[in-house]
Amino acid sequence: MHKKSTALLLCLSMALGLYGCSNSDTAEVVESSVTSSPTISETTIDETTTTSSEAVETTVATEVTEPAPTTTTETEALVHYQHSEDGYFSLIDAGYATTVKSQSTGICWAMAASTVMESNTLIRTGETIQISPHKICDLVYLKDKEEGYFLGTGISKYNFGGWTWQIAETMSNGFDEYILLECGNYDECTVEERQEIIKENGAMVVDINDMHQDYYGTFDGYYTLNYYEAYEYDHAVVIVGWDDNFPKEYFVNEASRDGAWLAQNSFGELYGNGGYFWISYDSPLEGTSYLVISDEFDHVASYNAGFDSTIKTGSETTVANVFHDEGTLKAVGTVSTGKNQKVTIKICDENMENVMYTQDATFEYPGYHTVILDEAIDVSDYSIVITFAGYAPVEGAGWSNFSISYVAKANPGESFVLVDDEWIDLASENITKTLGIATIPNNCCIKGIY
Repeated sequence: MHKKSTALLLCLSMALGLYGCSNSDTAEVVESSVTSSPTISETTIDETTTTSSEAVETTVATEVTEPAPTTTTETEALVHYQHSEDGYFSLIDAGYATTVKSQSTGICWAMAASTVMESNTLIRTGETIQISPHKICDLVYLKDKEEGYFLGTGISKYNFGGWTWQIAETMSNGFDEYILLECGNYDECTVEERQEIIKENGAMVVDINDMHQDYYGTFDGYYTLNYYEAYEYDHAVVIVGWDDNFPKEYFVNEASRDGAWLAQNSFGELYGNGGYFWISYDSPLEGTSYLVISDEFDHVASYNAGFDSTIKTGSETTVANVFHDEGTLKAVGTVSTGKNQKVTIKICDENMENVMYTQDATFEYPGYHTVILDEAIDVSDYSIVITFAGYAPVEGAGWSNFSISYVAKANPGESFVLVDDEWIDLASENITKTLGIATIPNNCCIKGIY
């Protein structure tokens, strides 16, 4: 896993899934019986887990390591456990299974994100799509750009690793024919809240601690994982279901309670139970989010390459971006910094004076969001003004370490903040002193979507 070595401002960035995995070196093939888990084995192996040719460049045999020893425990009272209707749900059984991918390099973060996008699209539209995780890596670590993420010389973009928030920052500006509309964060949610989100929106990407193979085991044919460490998140997988009654005894580290998440991995169908495994509710998860993409929009007007910081001028903070992009404005993209954050969006002239349109919104969870306008507006030279309850999101300052750097900058006339009824350009020389902050904020996180 590769994290930023610099301290990102406030808790926004850390709360939004800034973790990833490095590679598939810890992959484990488990030749376990799946007859005791008919719901998973019959559906995923026989019907829905054809490996994507787009995502796989080598065979499964070359993509995973030699099997590591596993523990098989036969508990007399618990053998042949079967899922019941009570407290059990699976996107597979619901007809929303997606391809079990197989990584040959360290791109689990991109594979998990692409699986979540495919799952959400299937639920929302009924359409089966394939999103290339390699293209996601190419876009995030594109060298020919002015701002964004750049890898050091000689570092492979397919082996370095990454995190979900990078994908949200990049794809919200466009990705082939798609635009990312949503990337919520659910780290602070309860088990029940996450379950409702998965039912409604599809699979959820999570970061797990995959460093210790002795935390994995096979119990009555179920491949399971339980760990206690709330750090060392080094691998991304996808949650596709759960079982509230899954026996707590079915883990090498015995859980304190029954219940487990059904996780889809990216090590091919030979891994675990046909590509799936069970994670105890006791295991802390990080970077929990889902990603929504759409091909219903044309393009995005945007200045920011990231969402790495915030500014605050009082109980409310008003910021604006001025755009010179003619067309029909259909939606506005921005970032919320906390639960149930309220915003007021105004479409104004380029001087941020005459108001052409107003719409309120409340964001239930932190993350990147798109507000579809109740009425589309024809624009050319205009501004999007947003008043946030509390903190407003901004691009943040650039940073660099030995392996990766983040470049951000703001040009005069692009982004503004309202201070004592006066609009201040965020590119002005004394902006840090004006706002009483230590680092340069750069552009506002406001996008016009056409």
